[in-house]
Amino acid sequence: MRRTTIGLVLATLILWSPVAAARGGGYVGFGIGGAATDGAKYVELENFYTNCPQWNKPGVTEEWCRDRVHTDGAGGLALQLGFGYNFFGYAALEANIAIQGNPNSGGGKWEGAGHVAGLVRLYPAQFVPRADIRSRWWDPNVYFGAGYSWMGYHLEYEFEHKARGWEGMSWQVGFGSDFYLTQTVVIGADFRFILPQYSRYHEDWGDLSTQPKSTPKALVFAPMLTVTFHFADPLLREAVKPIVK
Repeated sequence: MRRTTIGLVLATLILWSPVAAARGGGYVGFGIGGAATDGAKYVELENFYTNCPQWNKPGVTEEWCRDRVHTDGAGGLALQLGFGYNFFGYAALEANIAIQGNPNSGGGKWEGAGHVAGLVRLYPAQFVPRADIRSRWWDPNVYFGAGYSWMGYHLEYEFEHKARGWEGMSWQVGFGSDFYLTQTVVIGADFRFILPQYSRYHEDWGDLSTQPKSTPKALVFAPMLTVTFHFADPLLREAVKPIVK
């Protein structure tokens, strides 16, 4: 039932898309891929001990105690959703949300991260005056933006059930390319770099909340395959040359 519903929604988007140049007007895009993370271990916090009390528990080591607070996690499957408006094919403003996660957090629980951002996309090839370049079926782009990120995880010890996590602003940069199947349906590849600037640490998301002594290291690389549906603005149909006749 769910697959049928998704199929009907996608078919409706395709059929309702106007026959016009896709390089101008609104669009909605979806992406699926993966996320690789590189973070900091042994993050020091303000007004909070990073070492454990002397618990008489198997597996409690100094290394584990220091690793209780980290940003190195949540890599795995990644998805994204974006809504934007393209200005004559030269640039676009986009609201984007990306999520990532895997089931390998402690105790058989999921860990994950989310990133919400506003992006500015630029299409360099559109600035080339040659007609054969401007009417191309491929369209590279670069983008940058800022937003907010959060990340949550558990520890791999049955006596530690608390959910832990971070939140803070983030920067995003990336590049990719679109390939036009029709004038309004586009597939593509997207390579995104997310740099979270985590400024708040939580345990049980409210039980304990404090700041790190300095911004911990965190980097997410998220390559994705994308599909985008364009809804060209009627006012732009005559201004932008159609790609597919």
